Amino acid sequence: MQCHCSQSCHGRPAHEGRNWSCVSFNNRVCPPMWLCWPYSHIAMLIATGIYLKKNKDKIPSNKTVRLSFQPAEERLGGADIMVKEGCLEGGDEIYGYHQVPHGQEGGHGSEPANAIDPITAACHLHSAFHTIKSWNTFNTDVVAFTICELNSGTTFNVIPRTAEMKGPIRYYDEDVRKKVVERIRTLSQEICEGFNCKSEVTIGPSYPAVINSEKQTNIVIEVAGKELGESSINTKDHLPMFASEDFSFYLQKIPGEFIFLNNIKPGEKPVSLHSSYVDFNDNITAAGIYMNLKILEHRLGISLL
Repeated sequence: MQCHCSQSCHGRPAHEGRNWSCVSFNNRVCPPMWLCWPYSHIAMLIATGIYLKKNKDKIPSNKTVRLSFQPAEERLGGADIMVKEGCLEGGDEIYGYHQVPHGQEGGHGSEPANAIDPITAACHLHSAFHTIKSWNTFNTDVVAFTICELNSGTTFNVIPRTAEMKGPIRYYDEDVRKKVVERIRTLSQEICEGFNCKSEVTIGPSYPAVINSEKQTNIVIEVAGKELGESSINTKDHLPMFASEDFSFYLQKIPGEFIFLNNIKPGEKPVSLHSSYVDFNDNITAAGIYMNLKILEHRLGISLL
Protein backbone atom coordinates (compact mmCIF):
# COMPACT_ATOMS: atom_id res chain seq x y z
CA MET A 1 0.00 0.00 0.00
CA GLN A 2 1.20 3.49 -0.83
CA CYS A 3 -0.08 6.47 1.16
CA HIS A 4 0.52 9.99 -0.16
CA CYS A 5 0.85 13.15 1.92
CA SER A 6 0.60 16.07 -0.49
CA GLN A 7 1.40 19.64 0.42
CA SER A 8 0.37 22.52 -1.82
CA CYS A 9 3.12 25.08 -2.46
CA HIS A 10 1.25 28.19 -3.57
CA GLY A 11 0.03 31.51 -2.36
CA ARG A 12 -1.69 34.76 -3.11
CA PRO A 13 0.34 37.96 -3.31
CA ALA A 14 -0.72 40.93 -1.17
CA HIS A 15 0.95 43.59 0.93
CA GLU A 16 1.54 42.87 4.58
CA GLY A 17 -1.30 44.00 6.82
CA ARG A 18 0.26 43.45 10.23
CA ASN A 19 2.57 45.92 11.86
CA TRP A 20 5.69 43.79 11.61
CA SER A 21 9.17 45.14 11.06
CA CYS A 22 10.32 45.37 7.44
CA VAL A 23 13.24 43.17 6.45
CA SER A 24 15.37 43.84 3.37
CA PHE A 25 16.18 41.00 0.99
CA ASN A 26 18.55 41.77 -1.89
CA ASN A 27 17.72 45.49 -1.63
CA ARG A 28 13.98 44.77 -1.75
CA VAL A 29 12.21 46.05 1.34
CA CYS A 30 8.92 44.53 2.46
CA PRO A 31 8.05 42.43 -0.61
CA PRO A 32 4.43 41.29 -1.03
CA MET A 33 3.45 38.54 1.38
CA TRP A 34 1.85 35.25 0.29
CA LEU A 35 -1.49 34.91 1.98
CA CYS A 36 -1.80 31.11 1.83
CA TRP A 37 1.44 30.56 3.77
CA PRO A 38 3.23 28.27 1.23
CA TYR A 39 6.43 28.41 3.28
CA SER A 40 4.58 27.08 6.30
CA HIS A 41 3.08 24.28 4.20
CA ILE A 42 6.51 23.31 2.90
CA ALA A 43 7.99 23.39 6.40
CA MET A 44 5.26 21.07 7.70
CA LEU A 45 5.85 18.49 4.99
CA ILE A 46 9.63 18.64 5.36
CA ALA A 47 9.29 18.15 9.13
CA THR A 48 6.97 15.19 8.50
CA GLY A 49 9.57 13.66 6.19
CA ILE A 50 12.36 14.16 8.74
CA TYR A 51 10.30 12.48 11.43
CA LEU A 52 9.39 9.54 9.17
CA LYS A 53 13.02 9.11 8.18
CA LYS A 54 14.05 8.87 11.84
CA ASN A 55 11.26 6.36 12.50
CA LYS A 56 11.33 4.38 9.25
CA ASP A 57 11.71 1.12 11.22
CA LYS A 58 8.14 1.60 12.44
CA ILE A 59 6.70 1.52 8.91
CA PRO A 60 5.83 -2.04 7.70
CA SER A 61 8.03 -3.31 4.88
CA ASN A 62 5.01 -3.77 2.61
CA LYS A 63 3.85 -0.19 3.12
CA THR A 64 5.15 2.96 1.44
CA VAL A 65 4.66 6.59 2.34
CA ARG A 66 5.29 9.17 -0.39
CA LEU A 67 5.49 12.91 0.27
CA SER A 68 4.62 15.25 -2.59
CA PHE A 69 5.27 18.95 -3.03
CA GLN A 70 2.64 20.38 -5.37
CA PRO A 71 3.20 23.82 -6.91
CA ALA A 72 0.83 26.28 -8.54
CA GLU A 73 -2.53 25.52 -6.95
CA GLU A 74 -3.74 29.00 -7.78
CA ARG A 75 -4.81 29.46 -11.42
CA LEU A 76 -2.51 26.87 -13.02
CA GLY A 77 -3.95 23.81 -11.28
CA GLY A 78 -0.64 22.22 -10.32
CA ALA A 79 -2.30 19.01 -9.08
CA ASP A 80 -3.69 18.25 -12.54
CA ILE A 81 -0.24 18.65 -14.06
CA MET A 82 1.34 16.40 -11.45
CA VAL A 83 -1.28 13.70 -12.01
CA LYS A 84 -0.59 13.79 -15.74
CA GLU A 85 3.11 13.45 -15.02
CA GLY A 86 2.51 10.30 -12.93
CA CYS A 87 2.81 11.43 -9.32
CA LEU A 88 -0.03 9.10 -8.23
CA GLU A 89 1.16 5.97 -10.04
CA GLY A 90 1.20 3.07 -7.59
CA GLY A 91 -0.60 5.08 -4.94
CA ASP A 92 -3.70 3.87 -3.08
CA GLU A 93 -4.81 6.96 -1.21
CA ILE A 94 -3.73 10.58 -0.63
CA TYR A 95 -4.11 13.18 2.10
CA GLY A 96 -3.58 16.91 1.97
CA TYR A 97 -4.51 20.00 3.92
CA HIS A 98 -4.56 23.77 3.82
CA GLN A 99 -4.53 26.25 6.65
CA VAL A 100 -7.78 28.14 7.08
CA PRO A 101 -7.82 31.35 9.15
CA HIS A 102 -10.95 32.96 10.53
CA GLY A 103 -11.02 36.73 10.48
CA GLN A 104 -13.05 39.81 9.68
CA GLU A 105 -10.78 42.15 7.70
CA GLY A 106 -10.28 40.93 4.16
CA GLY A 107 -10.40 37.27 3.33
CA HIS A 108 -10.94 34.62 0.71
CA GLY A 109 -13.21 35.35 -2.22
CA SER A 110 -15.15 32.12 -1.61
CA GLU A 111 -16.25 33.24 1.87
CA PRO A 112 -17.44 36.84 1.73
CA ALA A 113 -19.62 36.24 4.80
CA ASN A 114 -16.45 35.79 6.87
CA ALA A 115 -14.86 39.01 5.68
CA ILE A 116 -15.47 42.73 5.53
CA ASP A 117 -15.65 43.94 1.95
CA PRO A 118 -14.26 47.46 1.46
CA ILE A 119 -14.82 47.42 -2.31
CA THR A 120 -18.61 47.21 -2.00
CA ALA A 121 -18.59 49.96 0.62
CA ALA A 122 -16.41 52.13 -1.62
CA CYS A 123 -18.74 51.63 -4.60
CA HIS A 124 -21.79 52.72 -2.58
CA LEU A 125 -19.86 55.64 -1.15
CA HIS A 126 -18.76 56.74 -4.61
CA SER A 127 -22.38 56.79 -5.79
CA ALA A 128 -23.44 58.74 -2.70
CA PHE A 129 -20.76 61.37 -3.31
CA HIS A 130 -22.48 62.24 -6.58
CA THR A 131 -25.55 63.38 -4.62
CA ILE A 132 -23.64 66.10 -2.75
CA LYS A 133 -23.82 68.65 -5.54
CA SER A 134 -27.41 67.84 -6.52
CA TRP A 135 -28.90 67.60 -3.02
CA ASN A 136 -26.64 69.53 -0.66
CA THR A 137 -25.64 72.65 -2.59
CA PHE A 138 -27.72 75.42 -4.15
CA ASN A 139 -27.78 76.15 -7.87
CA THR A 140 -25.80 79.31 -7.16
CA ASP A 141 -23.02 77.35 -5.44
CA VAL A 142 -20.14 76.75 -7.84
CA VAL A 143 -18.40 73.50 -6.92
CA ALA A 144 -16.99 70.34 -8.49
CA PHE A 145 -16.10 67.20 -6.53
CA THR A 146 -14.72 64.25 -8.49
CA ILE A 147 -13.26 60.90 -7.49
CA CYS A 148 -10.33 60.34 -9.85
CA GLU A 149 -8.55 57.48 -8.12
CA LEU A 150 -9.83 54.26 -6.53
CA ASN A 151 -7.40 51.58 -5.35
CA SER A 152 -8.20 48.24 -3.73
CA GLY A 153 -7.10 44.64 -3.97
CA THR A 154 -4.12 42.91 -5.53
CA THR A 155 -5.58 39.80 -7.16
CA PHE A 156 -8.82 38.18 -8.31
CA ASN A 157 -9.79 35.96 -5.36
CA VAL A 158 -8.69 37.86 -2.26
CA ILE A 159 -11.07 40.25 -0.53
CA PRO A 160 -8.78 43.17 0.38
CA ARG A 161 -8.50 44.88 3.74
CA THR A 162 -8.84 48.42 2.46
CA ALA A 163 -10.09 50.59 -0.38
CA GLU A 164 -8.84 54.10 -1.02
CA MET A 165 -10.49 56.87 -3.02
CA LYS A 166 -8.96 60.21 -3.93
CA GLY A 167 -10.24 63.28 -5.69
CA PRO A 168 -10.22 67.07 -5.71
CA ILE A 169 -12.81 69.53 -4.42
CA ARG A 170 -12.91 72.64 -6.58
CA TYR A 171 -14.73 75.75 -5.40
CA TYR A 172 -14.60 79.54 -5.16
CA ASP A 173 -16.48 80.13 -1.91
CA GLU A 174 -15.04 78.82 1.37
CA ASP A 175 -18.52 78.29 2.81
CA VAL A 176 -19.34 75.96 -0.08
CA ARG A 177 -16.15 74.01 0.58
CA LYS A 178 -17.08 73.57 4.26
CA LYS A 179 -20.53 72.31 3.28
CA VAL A 180 -19.09 69.73 0.85
CA VAL A 181 -16.42 68.55 3.30
CA GLU A 182 -19.05 68.08 6.01
CA ARG A 183 -21.15 65.89 3.71
CA ILE A 184 -18.10 63.87 2.64
CA ARG A 185 -17.31 63.10 6.27
CA THR A 186 -20.91 62.26 7.18
CA LEU A 187 -21.54 60.00 4.19
CA SER A 188 -18.20 58.24 4.65
CA GLN A 189 -18.88 57.44 8.29
CA GLU A 190 -22.49 56.33 7.94
CA ILE A 191 -22.18 54.33 4.71
CA CYS A 192 -19.02 52.56 5.82
CA GLU A 193 -20.61 51.67 9.16
CA GLY A 194 -23.48 50.13 7.22
CA PHE A 195 -20.97 47.71 5.67
CA ASN A 196 -19.13 47.08 8.96
CA CYS A 197 -16.20 49.15 7.69
CA LYS A 198 -14.30 52.01 9.24
CA SER A 199 -13.74 55.23 7.34
CA GLU A 200 -10.91 57.72 7.45
CA VAL A 201 -11.29 61.04 5.66
CA THR A 202 -8.26 63.22 5.01
CA ILE A 203 -8.78 66.66 3.50
CA GLY A 204 -5.46 67.98 2.26
CA PRO A 205 -4.42 71.57 1.66
CA SER A 206 -5.65 73.15 -1.56
CA TYR A 207 -4.62 75.98 -3.88
CA PRO A 208 -6.43 79.31 -3.63
CA ALA A 209 -8.48 80.45 -6.61
CA VAL A 210 -6.58 82.24 -9.39
CA ILE A 211 -8.07 85.75 -9.45
CA ASN A 212 -6.39 88.01 -11.98
CA SER A 213 -5.89 91.69 -11.28
CA GLU A 214 -8.05 94.03 -13.38
CA LYS A 215 -5.23 96.35 -14.43
CA GLN A 216 -2.87 93.58 -15.52
CA THR A 217 -5.73 91.82 -17.33
CA ASN A 218 -6.43 94.92 -19.38
CA ILE A 219 -2.74 95.27 -20.19
CA VAL A 220 -2.56 91.73 -21.58
CA ILE A 221 -5.76 92.24 -23.58
CA GLU A 222 -4.33 95.45 -25.03
CA VAL A 223 -0.99 93.85 -25.99
CA ALA A 224 -2.55 90.68 -27.40
CA GLY A 225 -5.11 92.65 -29.42
CA LYS A 226 -2.43 94.88 -30.90
CA GLU A 227 0.12 92.17 -31.65
CA LEU A 228 -1.99 89.07 -32.38
CA GLY A 229 -5.32 90.59 -33.36
CA GLU A 230 -8.60 91.05 -31.52
CA SER A 231 -9.87 87.67 -32.79
CA SER A 232 -7.09 85.93 -30.84
CA ILE A 233 -8.51 87.08 -27.49
CA ASN A 234 -11.09 84.99 -25.60
CA THR A 235 -12.24 86.19 -22.19
CA LYS A 236 -15.53 84.27 -22.00
CA ASP A 237 -15.40 80.63 -23.15
CA HIS A 238 -14.83 78.08 -20.35
CA LEU A 239 -14.42 80.82 -17.77
CA PRO A 240 -14.29 80.72 -14.84
CA MET A 241 -12.33 77.46 -14.79
CA PHE A 242 -12.00 74.92 -11.97
CA ALA A 243 -8.49 73.80 -12.90
CA SER A 244 -6.21 74.69 -9.99
CA GLU A 245 -2.94 76.55 -10.44
CA ASP A 246 -0.38 77.54 -7.82
CA PHE A 247 0.15 80.86 -9.62
CA SER A 248 -2.61 81.93 -7.23
CA PHE A 249 -0.04 82.20 -4.43
CA TYR A 250 1.76 84.92 -6.38
CA LEU A 251 -1.49 86.77 -7.00
CA GLN A 252 -2.19 86.82 -3.28
CA LYS A 253 0.98 88.91 -2.80
CA ILE A 254 1.18 91.17 -5.87
CA PRO A 255 -1.07 92.09 -8.84
CA GLY A 256 -0.75 89.93 -11.92
CA GLU A 257 -2.38 88.08 -14.80
CA PHE A 258 -2.41 84.39 -15.65
CA ILE A 259 -2.94 83.56 -19.33
CA PHE A 260 -3.95 80.46 -21.28
CA LEU A 261 -2.42 79.89 -24.70
CA ASN A 262 -4.61 77.99 -27.15
CA ASN A 263 -2.64 74.90 -28.22
CA ILE A 264 -5.31 73.29 -30.44
CA LYS A 265 -3.84 72.26 -33.77
CA PRO A 266 -5.88 73.32 -36.83
CA GLY A 267 -8.22 70.54 -37.93
CA GLU A 268 -7.72 68.45 -34.78
CA LYS A 269 -10.30 67.66 -32.11
CA PRO A 270 -9.63 69.44 -28.79
CA VAL A 271 -8.26 67.20 -26.04
CA SER A 272 -8.51 67.91 -22.33
CA LEU A 273 -5.50 68.50 -20.13
CA HIS A 274 -4.26 65.34 -18.35
CA SER A 275 -5.67 63.21 -21.17
CA SER A 276 -3.36 60.48 -22.46
CA TYR A 277 -4.02 61.87 -25.97
CA VAL A 278 -2.58 65.32 -25.27
CA ASP A 279 -0.01 66.33 -27.90
CA PHE A 280 1.80 69.62 -27.39
CA ASN A 281 1.46 72.07 -30.26
CA ASP A 282 5.02 73.25 -30.90
CA ASN A 283 3.72 76.07 -33.11
CA ILE A 284 2.55 78.06 -30.07
CA THR A 285 6.07 78.26 -28.61
CA ALA A 286 6.90 81.33 -30.69
CA ALA A 287 3.61 83.00 -29.68
CA GLY A 288 4.41 82.47 -25.99
CA ILE A 289 7.88 83.97 -26.34
CA TYR A 290 6.53 86.87 -28.39
CA MET A 291 3.87 87.72 -25.80
CA ASN A 292 6.44 87.62 -22.99
CA LEU A 293 8.64 90.13 -24.79
CA LYS A 294 5.76 92.40 -25.84
CA ILE A 295 4.38 92.55 -22.28
CA LEU A 296 7.86 93.48 -21.05
CA GLU A 297 8.14 96.17 -23.72
CA HIS A 298 4.80 97.61 -22.60
CA ARG A 299 5.61 97.62 -18.88
CA LEU A 300 9.25 98.78 -19.14
CA GLY A 301 8.79 101.27 -21.96
CA ILE A 302 11.56 99.77 -24.03
CA SER A 303 11.98 98.12 -27.42
CA LEU A 304 13.18 94.51 -27.45
CA LEU A 305 12.14 93.45 -30.96
